[in-house]
Amino acid sequence: GEIDIIALKQGILSIVEVKTRSAEIAEGFSPFAAVDTKKSNKLKKITDRYLHLERGYLKRFNFESIRFDVAAVFYKEDLTTGNLSVLIKYLPDAFNY
Repeated sequence: GEIDIIALKQGILSIVEVKTRSAEIAEGFSPFAAVDTKKSNKLKKITDRYLHLERGYLKRFNFESIRFDVAAVFYKEDLTTGNLSVLIKYLPDAFNY
């Protein structure tokens, strides 16, 4: 398992799971729903391991809290023109640590 994005802003270390879906396939199905209890527990374990392995490096950033976010990326390709449309929805603090 891996962490998709690790970001730091205003003392908050954000662990971000990114879910990408075709707009056609995503109709009626939220990518946010793909981050269920099993997936969130797995992300927490991976985060624990990362924090342990990188504790020396992370000390310099002095973050106050950790937050788990989910980013949903929807894309749609126009097969006639080849243009790609992208929409990103972001859910901060999607689940607790």
